[in-house]
Amino acid sequence: MNARKILFIHPNFPGQFRHLLKFCAARPEFKMDFITEALPVNYPGVTMHRSFDAALPRSESTAAVLRKLAAGGYSPDLVISHSGWGSDLHVAEIFPQTKRLAYPEWYYRAGNKRNLPIFKALERCDLAMVPTQWQKARFPERFQNKLRVIHEGVDTAFYRADPSASFSFFGQRYTADDEILTYAARGQEPIRGFPEFMRALPRILAARPQVKVLIAGDDRVCYGVRHPSGESWRTVMLKELALLKDRVVFCNKLPEEYFLKFLQISSLHVYLTGDFILSWSLLNAMSCGCLVLASDTAPVREVVTHERNGLLCAPDHASIADTVISMLEHRAHFRALRKQAAIDIREHYDASDCVQKQYQLMMEILG
Repeated sequence: MNARKILFIHPNFPGQFRHLLKFCAARPEFKMDFITEALPVNYPGVTMHRSFDAALPRSESTAAVLRKLAAGGYSPDLVISHSGWGSDLHVAEIFPQTKRLAYPEWYYRAGNKRNLPIFKALERCDLAMVPTQWQKARFPERFQNKLRVIHEGVDTAFYRADPSASFSFFGQRYTADDEILTYAARGQEPIRGFPEFMRALPRILAARPQVKVLIAGDDRVCYGVRHPSGESWRTVMLKELALLKDRVVFCNKLPEEYFLKFLQISSLHVYLTGDFILSWSLLNAMSCGCLVLASDTAPVREVVTHERNGLLCAPDHASIADTVISMLEHRAHFRALRKQAAIDIREHYDASDCVQKQYQLMMEILG
């Protein structure tokens, strides 16, 4: 039997396809290709194709690669693509017979033009997958029968508790014996509650004289709005607040092995978000057995159950400060929540289980 040709499309390699790609690349039944904007140095079992062209929209630069592949006689059996950027807009016209699995991820409010490439993908695909029930529910009714809820998964063998772990940053070493408050987000911005977290810190630092605050993530906006001044939200918050630099440490973006240690030494991890895509960092933290305080918002409630595997609070700085202070004072009381958080991630979001569900979806489409 000839190997089936699977073509992945995602501008940011490997994106949400990390675990599925690794699984498929290891199976002889598949021949793997991946179109992306920045090529990795090496990825065994996958043929890479670069689509970046600064002079063209993503849809056109990807289409140029697709046409080149077609001209060379290549025809994939299945295209799996992230549809949020329109990179897969021309797949149907170039490979009209190819089966398609879309990953639309997010539906913007009705009337937002960013929904247009997502609508096209959903109209033309065979099936689509989204990571959470809440995200699925946002899509219009006419697409609901095509959407399957399958999370990309967490590597629970990697993200696990380790009481002996230590985290070092610029000459400072932190361990689980220290009182450490952690916060992580891809970008430091309002959609991820960054200003409210920062405004909670003066009261927290005053009430807990031993606590150190470690903040991971880039000093930029990834999803929301920039500050009207044009300065970064971090700069604005530091100007607004008088914080001791030796007690509030900005770690910036951390390599995964360092982010693991960052979570493992956390006394309390704060995760905040508005009504938006749930971050991997929350699931990673829970998988590590972190004590989690999260915003009481719709995407979070699908994963965190108050007083079962974490605590929820209103996403304002007063509520955050009050709850953090109380939790740090009584953190021994919450050991059961830590254990339950790790159990829940293993049971519902383990990458090996999620990949099996994605594989079954692929085989359903391929027939």
